[in-house]
Amino acid sequence: MPESPKEDPLKKVYQDSIIKAPSRTRDLREHGTALLCIDMQYLDAAEGHG
Repeated sequence: MPESPKEDPLKKVYQDSIIKAPSRTRDLREHGTALLCIDMQYLDAAEGHG
């Protein structure tokens, strides 16, 4: 089995597309949308991340 990465490989993608996207946050707020986050575990996750 290949060695797990040291960092969550999707962390930057999530941060850039959801957390650090002011327009996304604004759209959610303006439409009264609830944001549901589901933590999916995966076998090849970075150490300490699943």
